[in-house]
Amino acid sequence: MLKKKHQLTEEKRRQIEAIAYKLFLKRQRSDQSYDPQQAMQDWITAEQIVTNPFKHTLFILNQPLIRTEKGLEALLSWLKQAALLEILGILGNLGLIVAVLTYLGTEKQRRDIEVYTAWQTITSSYGQPGNGGRVRSLEFLNASPGANWRRRIFPFCWQQGICLLWQPESLAGLDISGANLTRISLEGADLYRANLEGIKLYQANLEEAYLVEANLKEVDLFQANLAQTRLDRANLEGAYLQGTNLEGANLQEANLKKAVLVSINLEGANLQKANLEQASADQAYLSEANLVDANLSIASLQMTDLSEADLQRANLQRALLIDANLSGANLQGANLQGAHLQYANLSGAYLSGNNLSGISLAVGNNLSEANLAKTDLSGADLRGANLQGANLQRANLQKASLEGANLQGADLSKASLYQANLEGANLLGANLEGSFLCETRVPPGIDLDGDRDCLFNFELPVAPTDTIQ
Repeated sequence: MLKKKHQLTEEKRRQIEAIAYKLFLKRQRSDQSYDPQQAMQDWITAEQIVTNPFKHTLFILNQPLIRTEKGLEALLSWLKQAALLEILGILGNLGLIVAVLTYLGTEKQRRDIEVYTAWQTITSSYGQPGNGGRVRSLEFLNASPGANWRRRIFPFCWQQGICLLWQPESLAGLDISGANLTRISLEGADLYRANLEGIKLYQANLEEAYLVEANLKEVDLFQANLAQTRLDRANLEGAYLQGTNLEGANLQEANLKKAVLVSINLEGANLQKANLEQASADQAYLSEANLVDANLSIASLQMTDLSEADLQRANLQRALLIDANLSGANLQGANLQGAHLQYANLSGAYLSGNNLSGISLAVGNNLSEANLAKTDLSGADLRGANLQGANLQRANLQKASLEGANLQGADLSKASLYQANLEGANLLGANLEGSFLCETRVPPGIDLDGDRDCLFNFELPVAPTDTIQ
């Protein structure tokens, strides 16, 4: 009997030990550190479970649930970590949004500070001949999102039409005379009435800039880009513009007196009423330019392309047009007194009604197909000139020198050839109907009396405003 009681006690002791160990493992999985007092409590709890049949039964039934919990521990741990990461991600995104909104909200304030600093740099450098930081400052003031100096595109422009923009600063009235702004980029800048006298703008980009009434006296614009620039009434006296691109520029009423315009591109430019007196524009490109009422007196236009240019009423008095291309040019009413037109190409030019008396158009001039109707060419030197197919209706050629000129197919009807010299001229197919011949020296061997009209009075050409029928 005593032996059985001892065996039962020994069996219960082993059960208690096993249950206590399981409780220890469970606590260890819960990341609890080892505690001797807690270990003693596990033993007491295990002893209570073994000695109490009800608790012992519940403990046995709970073991499958414990095993299931152990299997799900890894999943539960991952889910906890994922939830934590999601919360951290949301907080991070919120922080980023707040930072972006704060940055955008203070952009205008930063811009205003930078604008003030740029103006301070410019004003403090007044009168200094060098750069003095003005190039960078001026480019910044003229900049907008995406400008070449400060490319602020993102996040100010998320998509087309949704942008945070600022306007470039106006540089109107700016005084930076004498500064060195070599290679500066002020595309589209507002420089209305700015004082830029004597500054260096070598290879500068001023495309589409607004320089109306600006002072550019003696400015250096060598190889600068001024395409589509507004220079109305601007003062460019003595300016150096060699190799400058002024294609499509507006120079109406601009002062270009004594300016250097060698090899310049002024195709299609508006130079109406511009002053180019004594300007040097050799080898310039002025095709289709508007030079109506322009002053080109004493200007050098040698080898210049003026084809299809509009030179109505232009003053070309004493201008050097040697080897110039004036084909198709409109020279109606232009003053060509004393102009040098040796080797000039005037084919298809419109010279109707012009006063060209005493002008020298000799030595290889091409006036083929030119409209010289009613033109005063009295005393003009047209020796060897090419007047093939030219319209000389009612032209005044009194005392004109036409020796060796090519008048093949020319229309000389009702022209005055009084005392004109036609010796050696080619009159094949020329129309001399109604022309006035008196003391006219005609080529030998042709059936034409140079004195046929000496007994008659000749009516001089009518005013240029009359239309030739």
